[in-house]
Amino acid sequence: MTGMLYKIVQWLLRRLGGTAIALGLTLGIAGFWMYFKDTLSLEAQRTALLQTISGERSHLLQARELVEKRRLTLMEERAREETNERSALAAAKSLAELESTWEMLFGDREQQREYRRRHAEMEARGAASKKRAEELAQLITLENYTREGLDMALGRLEKRSEQAAQEESKLMHYLRAAWLELRWHLLSALLIWLFGPVLLRLLGYYLIAPWVSRQKPIRFAEAQAVLPLIEESRVALELVLKPGELLRIKGRNLQASDEGVRKRTRFIFDWRFPLTSIACHLTEMLDVEHDGAPGSRRVTLSDSKDPLCEVSILRIPEGASLILRPSAIAGVVIPTGQAARIRPRWLFARIQAWMTLQFRYFEFEGPQQILIAGSRGIRVETLGAEGETGARRVNANTIIGFSPTLDYRPVRAETFWAYHRG
Repeated sequence: MTGMLYKIVQWLLRRLGGTAIALGLTLGIAGFWMYFKDTLSLEAQRTALLQTISGERSHLLQARELVEKRRLTLMEERAREETNERSALAAAKSLAELESTWEMLFGDREQQREYRRRHAEMEARGAASKKRAEELAQLITLENYTREGLDMALGRLEKRSEQAAQEESKLMHYLRAAWLELRWHLLSALLIWLFGPVLLRLLGYYLIAPWVSRQKPIRFAEAQAVLPLIEESRVALELVLKPGELLRIKGRNLQASDEGVRKRTRFIFDWRFPLTSIACHLTEMLDVEHDGAPGSRRVTLSDSKDPLCEVSILRIPEGASLILRPSAIAGVVIPTGQAARIRPRWLFARIQAWMTLQFRYFEFEGPQQILIAGSRGIRVETLGAEGETGARRVNANTIIGFSPTLDYRPVRAETFWAYHRG
């Protein structure tokens, strides 16, 4: 129950996301159409105002940068003057300690006079540095006021810019007008978008699918004298090429080969069906041909890109055939100079073909050998054996091929949610 609720919520979220995108696009297109029919003067004025504000802001930022540089220079100079003041006062203090009245009267008078002279000089230098530092402090205060004024001007410009940006443009005006005019149409489209697919699937599941399931099944042949033979699938397979035989194979499936084989590129698997060959990745294949010398040649087959892929040889004898999906083909063994025996079967007059949108099937007729590849192996099932019902329900994506005598038809899925998810 929880898993189902989760899937329902996930589905609703995807629908609502798509609806929001569609709604936005519709409103945008309608708004732009009405917008360009009217004048653009209001938006042009708003754009011009924003450009003017941007220019003024640029000038103010430049002025603020210059003020900040001057302020930093003054602060550095003030720091130097304060350092000089402290150095001068410290030197003056040291010289004052060296001064002595006794030495002045009875000692080295010249030295004492020198101490006093230098002491006075240091005091004067300290006073000058102090005075300069005070002047610089006043200049820094003025620069701070200037910076604050510029910051205030920038703040006012930012506010004007925000107001101008938030002012409703004519685009928003017409978007609102488009919503008022188209809202009921949009709501109707929304309901169809959300619930229309579910209603269609309910109709298909409970009415159309049962009717299609009761229709006559598809059968391409009434009977076959012999049946194709298929070997057990393996990751690596060895194939023996005889004189006069050619192996047409995908390059990724050719692992090794004996000396004495000729190889050439085959761009399209079969030029009778170029679009099918391209769609099924049957392009840029290799033609590996026996050189005609006595003896056989061995070729080793394995998928070089998918380690889970297994390869098998399907032998279709004379008088037998098989409906085969071309995308499962890894290669074919055919006589040199001949093409693979393929018979297209078209179905336009059957309702099953229109339900599955598959109008063409490919019947491979014998005698020929076909190399088929399948992930995790290939399994053969025989219907109608003793004790069996003779019918089997299989996911169509897992079917590589089936006999033309098989009754083949699409049937309704067992549960509605499986059908709803496709």
